[in-house]
Amino acid sequence: MKSEQIFPGMDLADYTGVVPLVSVVQLSLLYPMTQAEGEAVMIHAIVRMVLPAERLSEVEGILSPMAERTRAERGCFGCHLYRDVMEEAVLTFEDTWASEADLERHLRSPDYRQLLLVMELARVQPEVRFNRVSHSTGLETIQQARG
Repeated sequence: MKSEQIFPGMDLADYTGVVPLVSVVQLSLLYPMTQAEGEAVMIHAIVRMVLPAERLSEVEGILSPMAERTRAERGCFGCHLYRDVMEEAVLTFEDTWASEADLERHLRSPDYRQLLLVMELARVQPEVRFNRVSHSTGLETIQQARG
C-alpha cells in the first residue's frame, strides 16, 4: 500500500518533517553497541507516539496489520502494538530483532516507511529508542532477589 493511499496528499519525499526522525534512526545505527566476539546482542526498538485522539483508530488500523507482517520478517523475535491505558491517545510500537542486519533491513522496508509517516501525525515528537540487549533473565531474577 502506498503512503498516498493512507494519507492523501502526504508524500515522504516532499515531507521534510520526517528528516529528524530518519536522522535518529541513522545515528542509532552508526554507533552500535560494541560486543565481545561471539556475544549475542538483540535489538529492542521502541516508538512511542502521542496522537490526536480523532486519529487513534485510523492509526491502530494501519499499525496493527503492520505488526503482524513485521512478526513474520526474518530475524524478528516479536512485534507488538500497545495502547496506553494511563494516557489518552498514546500508542507504542515495539519490535525485537536478532541482529543489526535484521533491524537495518526492516528500517529500509516499505512498512517502516509507513511507520515514519504515521509518526508525523504525533502531537509531539515521538520517542524513538533502539536498545541493544546483551542478555535477559526471567523469574529466576525475582526468585534470587526474594531468596
